[in-house]
Amino acid sequence: MAFDGIFLSSVCLELNSSLDGAKVERITQPERDELIFNLYAPNRDGEKRVKLFICVNPSRPMVCLSQKNRENPLVAPNFCMLLRKHLSSSRILSVSQIGLDRILVIDFESKTEMYESVRRKLIVELMGRASNIIFTDGDFVIYDAVKQVDFSVSSKRQILPQLRYEFPSSQNRADIRFSPEFIYDFSSDERADKVLNLYFTGFSPLISREIVFRSTGSVDKKLSDFSHDDKERLEAKLKKLSDNIKNNEFKFSILTSDKPLDFYCFPISQYGATVDKIEYKTPSETVENFFENRMKTEIIKRHSADLMKAVNTAISRVVKKIAVRETELENCKKAGNYKHYGDVLFANINFLGSKGNSFVRVKDYYSEDSSEITIPLEPSLSPVKNAQRYYKLYKKAQTAKDFLQKEIPAAREELNYLTSVKRSIEIAENFEDLREIREELIKEGYIKQTKKAANGKSHSKKIALATFITSENIPVYVGKNNIQNDWLTTKFAKKDDIWFHVKNYPGSHTILACSGKTYTDVSLKEAAVIAASFCGVLGDGKIEVDYLPVKGVKKPSGAKPGMVVYEGYKTMVVYPNKLTVEKLRLRD
Repeated sequence: MAFDGIFLSSVCLELNSSLDGAKVERITQPERDELIFNLYAPNRDGEKRVKLFICVNPSRPMVCLSQKNRENPLVAPNFCMLLRKHLSSSRILSVSQIGLDRILVIDFESKTEMYESVRRKLIVELMGRASNIIFTDGDFVIYDAVKQVDFSVSSKRQILPQLRYEFPSSQNRADIRFSPEFIYDFSSDERADKVLNLYFTGFSPLISREIVFRSTGSVDKKLSDFSHDDKERLEAKLKKLSDNIKNNEFKFSILTSDKPLDFYCFPISQYGATVDKIEYKTPSETVENFFENRMKTEIIKRHSADLMKAVNTAISRVVKKIAVRETELENCKKAGNYKHYGDVLFANINFLGSKGNSFVRVKDYYSEDSSEITIPLEPSLSPVKNAQRYYKLYKKAQTAKDFLQKEIPAAREELNYLTSVKRSIEIAENFEDLREIREELIKEGYIKQTKKAANGKSHSKKIALATFITSENIPVYVGKNNIQNDWLTTKFAKKDDIWFHVKNYPGSHTILACSGKTYTDVSLKEAAVIAASFCGVLGDGKIEVDYLPVKGVKKPSGAKPGMVVYEGYKTMVVYPNKLTVEKLRLRD
């Protein structure tokens, strides 16, 4: 997590610029470790009303400006009531950071009942498990805190009402803004990034690794392995970082793969081409989007676990079924011997004795040289009965062969269908997507409908497609599951729109809604890239995408959801590019 002291300095700069003289209109506490100040900021550019969001949850500590609405409890917690008592209608005088530590101090000016001006301070500590919000008077005497701390919790300092607030120890770490020199023993076998993380205040593991990577080309290099040139580059990189912080030269971005990975206020290059980068203008946009997307990803993953388990179980069953059926088919193909045995037995029937033999050796009149052949027999049956038995085995094998030659393709089609459903679960973006997948699996008999769901209210049938816009302003729509795919292709799309699908692989139906519009190969390629990004093909290699007018796409009667056939198509080779796709996406 990269909400370190350096990133906090960029947040502090934004807050001071936006909240100078801001008036507190409302205070809410959605969760025990969250606060929201609804503010009127007369000196702010753009929208004057803004929310200051503070969260000290260890998994997502942050301070940022926000426009997002959050649900509040019916009864405000005591800490919230205390803040309302002292800070309602107050004004923000300043926002300051303690050195480059992860500590923010917000100064308020409020009026007493006698209209006297008094100062209050809200101290936000963003320190992992020790994160806290402390409310004090102007002299740092504590009124209360979100998390009270006594000696049973910490032996270093107490955070209790009526005690004087003490700032955590800086542990004599260097402030890179004023002391960018790294004075350390380079004969040490310690990893350079870990030493930097402890040497400078405000450094996170991310920026420590980045400095080492830019100096040496490796993130985990030991100090003892530094060459003379490595040391010089390290010195230059630290000096450059110092200047950037002092001059407020920040560049904000979120690093993503299949999910948000990290964020920072300076470019990060240590991951190379394995991640995509989405740039933002402000630290608040960056951090709020990062945590919101990460939380959404985690919540969706948690709620989709039962669906994924059901689909994986079904896939495992079908894979085993295919393997067994293919083995049976191979055995059936060998059943021609049964008919041959029956023919040979009847050809030699006059030379065979009565029952009781387990095998017989006779001439094979059906071979070119009439050589002898050994035929296994059932001792309890006569030669005629044995011959008839072989004809029955042959007929049974032929019947099984005909059945298996239909059953195996059907099983493979079911496997393709289940693979497409699994991919739909993986790319689900909200609970509505998951609900549609659940309904589909219930309808197809893969999961049972719960009594609660059966008796519940009917859901809205609104289809929430993924929506994009090409560089030529042509809309592109993507189905995120088979219900959406069917509706998109058979109900929504016009016959002259262009339909895209990854070749010979489960994936989303994608529509370039170009009917009646002027477009070029640019839009075709961008729509193909979008289609490629919604398939389950791993890696960043080239992907073949079929495309054709919608009128050439047909859904066979009785086909499973999302399954179609098409002809008269062309194929385009593209390379998936998540960053390009995100830039083309239309947000709600």
